[in-house]
Amino acid sequence: MKYDPVKHHRRSVRLKGYDYAQAGAYFVTILARHGECVFGKVTTGQMRLNAVGQAAAAVWQALITSEAMTRKVIRANKFLRMVSS
Repeated sequence: MKYDPVKHHRRSVRLKGYDYAQAGAYFVTILARHGECVFGKVTTGQMRLNAVGQAAAAVWQALITSEAMTRKVIRANKFLRMVSS
């Protein structure tokens, strides 16, 4: 797809002049459009992951068991599933 400034008008949320290659804490957030329950649903107070939710959880698990984690290149802290009410 060719770049169209009318359609592709996203601005960067990165801080100007900040070196993102340096060590630091980063948050990864996955949002569902319009609050859709694309990762599963809550039943009886428990989050029940569907195939998409299970895939996201599997990627997280692969990340925390990766060689980069073993070599302490990266460190993962929390995996939270937040449900909007």
